[in-house]
Amino acid sequence: MSVSKDDPFAPILANILSGACDPNIMIDPDYFPVAKEILPFEARHVAENLILKRVEPAPWLTNSLAFICDQSIAEYLDAGHTFDATKFPRYKQKGYSSIGTPLQVYQYYNDVVGNQCCALASKLLFLRNTPYWVQPVRVISSWNEEFMVDGAMAVANGIFRLPPTINQDSYSSVDSNERSSPERAAPARDGEIPLPRIVRDSLDDWVMPALVKLKSIEMLAIWNFFAPTQEGETLLKRMGDVGHDFKWEMPSTKGFPVTPSPPVPPDSSSTHRLPPPDTSLKSKTTPFKANKKVIAPTRKSRSRDKYQPDPSHFLQTIWYRAVTEDSTFIVMNCGTHERIGVRHRSSQTLYLSDIIDPRREGYGRIHTGLALAILKDAIERIEIYISASLLNPGRMLEDPLIKSRTERKGLPETFSSKEHQTATRQRDDEGERLLLSQQLIEDEIRQRGLLLLVFDAGTTRSPAPSAFLRIGSPCISRLYRDNFQSPSRKSEYNAEDYLTVIAREPCMGCGASGVVYRVSVELQTGSGTMVKKNMILKLSHWDKEPDELKQEYTVYGDLASHNITKGIIGVYGLFEDMETGMLALLMDDAGKSLATITDEALEKLGVQINYYEESPHPAGKFLTAAQRREMLDMVKELHTAHFLHRDIRAENLMIDSAGEPKIIDFGRALFPVNANDSDYEEEMDELLEILGPGEADAE
Repeated sequence: MSVSKDDPFAPILANILSGACDPNIMIDPDYFPVAKEILPFEARHVAENLILKRVEPAPWLTNSLAFICDQSIAEYLDAGHTFDATKFPRYKQKGYSSIGTPLQVYQYYNDVVGNQCCALASKLLFLRNTPYWVQPVRVISSWNEEFMVDGAMAVANGIFRLPPTINQDSYSSVDSNERSSPERAAPARDGEIPLPRIVRDSLDDWVMPALVKLKSIEMLAIWNFFAPTQEGETLLKRMGDVGHDFKWEMPSTKGFPVTPSPPVPPDSSSTHRLPPPDTSLKSKTTPFKANKKVIAPTRKSRSRDKYQPDPSHFLQTIWYRAVTEDSTFIVMNCGTHERIGVRHRSSQTLYLSDIIDPRREGYGRIHTGLALAILKDAIERIEIYISASLLNPGRMLEDPLIKSRTERKGLPETFSSKEHQTATRQRDDEGERLLLSQQLIEDEIRQRGLLLLVFDAGTTRSPAPSAFLRIGSPCISRLYRDNFQSPSRKSEYNAEDYLTVIAREPCMGCGASGVVYRVSVELQTGSGTMVKKNMILKLSHWDKEPDELKQEYTVYGDLASHNITKGIIGVYGLFEDMETGMLALLMDDAGKSLATITDEALEKLGVQINYYEESPHPAGKFLTAAQRREMLDMVKELHTAHFLHRDIRAENLMIDSAGEPKIIDFGRALFPVNANDSDYEEEMDELLEILGPGEADAE
């Protein structure tokens, strides 16, 4: 069944399903960014049973998606539902004469195709009993870069109101009763999606719980929008030439035990029906076992400025994003060309469509079907998780493979295989653990010329460690060497030659100079004793030159050479990845920031503040008088030695596990600096403003 030609909604539906982008739109020659290196460092450390192993052509995919669209419309009409043309939203499209940047490609896609297709899919699936249209799901941008914009389909945030219809000019012309906010009309219960009452009251019983569960998934599907350049078109075309056997780029260190892999998340029934790949794949899980010698990779020279776009890197990057968010569908669009991919988890296969022309008639049918397929797939997989008791009903926060907007940091791990637990116990029991003095630990770390970095959290379970060669001495006064010479690569490394750094948690955060991880450092002494210490590792940004992290290390070296120690954490060296050129700074854990301490204290007091509001209490209120004096003294000592920190914030003022104040993040610091007294006074005033009034303020 289809909409009658005489139906007032017929031309509206035809326009949505056509969805053809303007074939005459101009590609602006002023916006031709060059692709930079795209492969995230963590993508090299994805668990072996989650990586992409095969790319299969799927020329049938677009027809299948168009069929889903047609079938859903027919089922909607067969059930007696109708489309009210007078209630259709008025989509105010911008007048695009040209597109040039990836952000413009994203905006153009949404304005011309994406919003209407998502609205139609929502109508067919969720809003069947109401004449009104609300668009709870949409494609949103999450990251903007010169050559590429990352996007995702998600349940949008905020309060949903009835939009103006095609017969109305603005919200002011919508009936006030119809557009009343849910707070005034029908307050949403905790966790529910705040829809207008007139819409919410019409929903089938299953719809609101389904929307709530969908909202717990940050990215229902993954989009990449490329710059509309010859480079972008060529990249999409070459993806079809990658071949069946995909080579996933990963560290090539040899001799180190493989990190056990997590379970593979389930596929929905829609992907079970995909044609099987040519050869079945079986993932292997190898438990930790003792090793004696490690072979580091040879050093490679990589220049981001001379990077040539590699379709394999782009496929690995977008697959990595799909694994991290546990998404099934992948879309890559450069304005004039597009491919759609389907991730099949159990066979580690990407089914990739032929090139799609967004300017061809019927593009809207494909993307309406795509939106429906995305939503149905996600809903079914949520139910699989719940039925398997992997998740609490209505909530997907416990699964490290699926992140919630409300818990982006510090996700708990619930997928812990028996082999993984056994292996961890074996590592903990291996050798005698002695509590060595801090000085002995410093000496042991100083002697190690190689750092092996292993990820062991969520989807990142290193098949092999990244090997970082030491290029800088410890920034500790008695150990610092200004004329440090980097050791040469050895043919092989014994256990007492390297230190192992294991990241068992997601990153703590990132700043201007790098990404910060709380790590466990393990090393074996010459006598066979195993030593463990919890520390911090800061990695340079994978998509930038590591100049700022180098600068931070230089400042720590200056502090060490001038014997400035008050409030300064121990820094154990600068290391360089032998394959990617990434830098790593190994340092002591400075504990909790004043910002965190203040938030936790206010929470205990029952004080709630919004993100944009200032705390009613200064951070100093939650410190002892001695801690407050120490913070003032450590900044004063910096100033006496002619250092300016230049980034005094509550996030950079710390209290360690022993209750000692510390100051971190010297990426913007200057030394020596020809500063006026007013510059030092201004920085001290910034500190006093954070701490608030006290009895021991520095003069």
